[in-house]
Amino acid sequence: LSEVETRVRETVALRDELRTVLKDWDRRLAQIPPGQRAHLLESLNAGNNGKPGNRRRVSQIHLTKRKKEKKSNQNLRNMEKYEKIESS
Repeated sequence: LSEVETRVRETVALRDELRTVLKDWDRRLAQIPPGQRAHLLESLNAGNNGKPGNRRRVSQIHLTKRKKEKKSNQNLRNMEKYEKIESS
């Protein structure tokens, strides 16, 4: 249950971040003349002032955590296989 609650919190944080991104994109698109690039994807790596930055996104943190969990689970399975072989 604790893991589910953690994932719910992470999902809510991601949802909130996506809402913020969409509001920013709507604002950018409203200010851009027709036919001009809005640089929406570039804005994903922008800090609060709209200039390029190194801010990590919630989605990146979420994916990094999942990769670590997956690797940890794989290591655990490998240990269990090894112990099984040792006991045979």
